[in-house]
Amino acid sequence: MLGRTEKFCEAASPDPQSKREAFMTIFEQSDEMSLQHVQEMCRGFRQYGQRDLIDTFADEFFNRIEDCVNSKSWSITRYIYIFLAPGMKATAEDLAKFKKLLSKMEAYSESER
Repeated sequence: MLGRTEKFCEAASPDPQSKREAFMTIFEQSDEMSLQHVQEMCRGFRQYGQRDLIDTFADEFFNRIEDCVNSKSWSITRYIYIFLAPGMKATAEDLAKFKKLLSKMEAYSESER
C-alpha cells in the first residue's frame, strides 16, 4: 500500500514541474513499470482540482497517444488513455481533437490495428 500511495502522490502533486515529470514518466517509462505503478500514477495525475493545470497537457496528449496505443500493451494504454485524456471540461476544441484521432485510427488497415 505504501508504494501505491507514493506513486499516487508523485503524480498528484499540483506543482507544474512535478506534474510534467509525472506526465513524461507515464508516457515514456510505463513499459518499465508494473501495471499497478502505472495505474496509481495515472489516478494521481487526474485530479479534478487541478483541471486547469491538466489542460496544459491536452495538445501533448494528442501528440503522444497514437504512438502509445500502437506500441504499448492494452492493459497499460487503457489507463493512460482514460486518466490522461483531456475530458474534464469537454470543450468543442477537445471534442474535435478526439474526433480527428478517431478518424485517423479508423483509417488503419486491419493489420495496423
